[in-house]
Amino acid sequence: MQITSSYDLNRVFRVLVVDDNAEFRTVLTKQLEKMGGCVESAGEASSFLSKFTTSIFDYDFCIIDLQLPDLYGDKIISWLRESEDYKVCSMPILIITGFPTELAADIRLDGLTTALLSKPYEYSDLKEKVSRLLKGHKRIH
Repeated sequence: MQITSSYDLNRVFRVLVVDDNAEFRTVLTKQLEKMGGCVESAGEASSFLSKFTTSIFDYDFCIIDLQLPDLYGDKIISWLRESEDYKVCSMPILIITGFPTELAADIRLDGLTTALLSKPYEYSDLKEKVSRLLKGHKRIH
């Protein structure tokens, strides 16, 4: 289990990332921090879910890769969306994947609460997607 974090209470937003590629997570973390984000990440679904359910911090959104070794990302998304907890089921999600055609049919992309970013991507595209997800989301404590 590999979990990293960059907690800073003065950050603009908090995000939880799951992607099994450590190099990609490092680059993504640096990009999100450049935008003012406080990033916590995991390399597998089980670590992500553990961190999500036990963290004392609230996240403003999650970034989820679809191709994970222990559980596909669409299953994580379904778990979040089916939760009875409003903070969980309304969590904005950025799906980031090299396999955008493998998105489950029941995952609705509206651009406001669930958005898709295909790998490889441009930094400007990441900024635009993050900005859009954060725009309509207020942190609930």
